[in-house]
Amino acid sequence: MSSIALAASIALVVSLPASARPGEGTGTAEFWGHFSSAGKQIGGTSGIVSSVRKEKGVFEIEFYRQIDKCGWFGSIHGRSAGSVGVELGKSTPPSDPRVLEVRTFDAKGALAKRDFSLLVKCQD
Repeated sequence: MSSIALAASIALVVSLPASARPGEGTGTAEFWGHFSSAGKQIGGTSGIVSSVRKEKGVFEIEFYRQIDKCGWFGSIHGRSAGSVGVELGKSTPPSDPRVLEVRTFDAKGALAKRDFSLLVKCQD
């Protein structure tokens, strides 16, 4: 890329209003995170503001942009048997469009402490 094209690209990003920057509420964005059973992010991409374990098997993951119009997918990370449920954060009144609530379960369907991965893809 030439220095002129690079300067033009930088100027374009800097001049866009915050709501129009890619990944900040409109447009295409992708976030991925690997989280421990304690609720700490231990890998992944930027864009995740915080991760908190609320109780055994229940976690809140906050993103810097609204993700209520995005798709999301969670899975158990590692060899532990179980499953993951993901939905917009119900425990944050009122439902915050930037927060996902993740629940991890053991093989019998009971809430359980499990490492998990989370993928969010946005095209709004």
